Amino acid sequence: MASSVEKWVGFGSAVAGFALLWSRLPNRVHDEARHIITSLFPMVLAYFNPYEQITISKYSDDEQFRRNKLFELIAGSCIAINTRPWCSGKHELVFVFHKRHRELMQSSYLRDIILRGHEPGTKSRLS
Repeated sequence: MASSVEKWVGFGSAVAGFALLWSRLPNRVHDEARHIITSLFPMVLAYFNPYEQITISKYSDDEQFRRNKLFELIAGSCIAINTRPWCSGKHELVFVFHKRHRELMQSSYLRDIILRGHEPGTKSRLS
C-alpha cells in the first residue's frame, strides 16, 4: 500500500506534467480553452443559483427606439403599490425572485399589472 508521501509525489508529478504540456501548447489552444471555460462557467452557476431574474427594458428593440409599453405599466404600478425595492434602474426594471415563486410572479403579479393597466378609466401614459 502506498504511503501518503508517495501519493503526494505522484500528484505533484501529474501537476508538473500538465503544466509542462500546457506551456508547450500554442496560444490559440489557450484562447479556445479560455473561451470554453468562460462560456460554460455562467451556465453552471445559473444551474445552481436558486434565483431567477426578469429584466424589462425601457425601450423596445425595434429600430425606431420606441418606449416599451410593458415598462410603463409596471413602473407605474410599482410606484402606485410602493414596491420600489423590486424595481431598480432608470432604463430597466429588474425583478429577482426565487425559482419556487416563478409561477406566482408570472401568473399573478405581472398579469394583474397588465390587466389593471388596460382597464378603462385608468390613467396611463400609453397613448
